[in-house]
Amino acid sequence: MKPEFENLPDIGEAWIAAVEFNGPVDPLLIKLKHESNVKEAKEKREEADPSGRLGLARGDHDSDRKDREDRTRTLTWLLANNPAYAELHAEALQSWRDTEDAAEKALRQIEAALEQARTAHEKRLERASLIDGKRVFRDEDGSVWTEDDIRLPDEVAAGIQWKGDEPTRKEFKAGQARIDELIRSGDRIRGIQVEVADLGAELNDNENPPSSERTEEIKDTLEDYRQEVHDERRRLGLVEDVGMTAEPSLPVATNIPKL
Repeated sequence: MKPEFENLPDIGEAWIAAVEFNGPVDPLLIKLKHESNVKEAKEKREEADPSGRLGLARGDHDSDRKDREDRTRTLTWLLANNPAYAELHAEALQSWRDTEDAAEKALRQIEAALEQARTAHEKRLERASLIDGKRVFRDEDGSVWTEDDIRLPDEVAAGIQWKGDEPTRKEFKAGQARIDELIRSGDRIRGIQVEVADLGAELNDNENPPSSERTEEIKDTLEDYRQEVHDERRRLGLVEDVGMTAEPSLPVATNIPKL
């Protein structure tokens, strides 16, 4: 590897040239002359290309070193050495925790509401009249429909003995719609939980931490999910209209001395 002496005068050539033009000379003089020629050629080369081959090699080395440093910059390193990143990451991390909590609470409420809706619907069905083993419900216009949403012929409907406390077709359909709505909402919240968990894993990846730009994106996405969860709870009537406030903390128990 001789990049520094490439395209520079050879000392042997300098000796021959000196002998041809000046006759026998002192070897020390030839050596000094050669060193002078090397220096001059090197200066000319740097003037033509200030970076030179050595400069390029040095630049490549610096780039490789930077890549290695970037690869070794784990999440732990960034949090300890980059205050701006640490602050942004802390905000994103808090947003992740808040979104996890919001989704978990919403799912608990939805599951409880679903159980209540199913229980109420079962009691409603127990009061329905039966025709050929199928529950039937009277509509507002007097028509009668089965639970499979099939209308009974008028002559068949006319023979039903109504007790007076049967659920109407409107009540039946509303009860079933509420159950279906809660099931769909529960599925959506579970989907959000999976997506939030994936974002949390990305946010906490120590070996491959997200960039500042990506961390900002994650934080915004988590806030969107949290708002969606909140809106879903409001739509289902499971939360008061008080905004996205944090849950009140439970009182901390204290040790009361025995009397």
